[in-house]
Amino acid sequence: CQEMGFAALTGSTQNTTEMTRMVTEKMAAATESVVAANFALAKAVMTAASPETTVRAVSTAALKPYGKRVRSNARRLAKKKT
Repeated sequence: CQEMGFAALTGSTQNTTEMTRMVTEKMAAATESVVAANFALAKAVMTAASPETTVRAVSTAALKPYGKRVRSNARRLAKKKT
């Protein structure tokens, strides 16, 4: 986070590119999250799942796209520093 703040202040092109990519990926993950949560909710309603099962399924589905992006970003950013 410090690096991104410094890049914003200095106008570093490389870090600006990374910040743009990060925001774009987060927006895509948010969209995927909404779609996944809606599908999980629809499936739970159609199968008459209990409220606890429904909450767990919707939560898990909603968080999955973010987890995928976080792991991908961590791998990509770790490679850049070495």
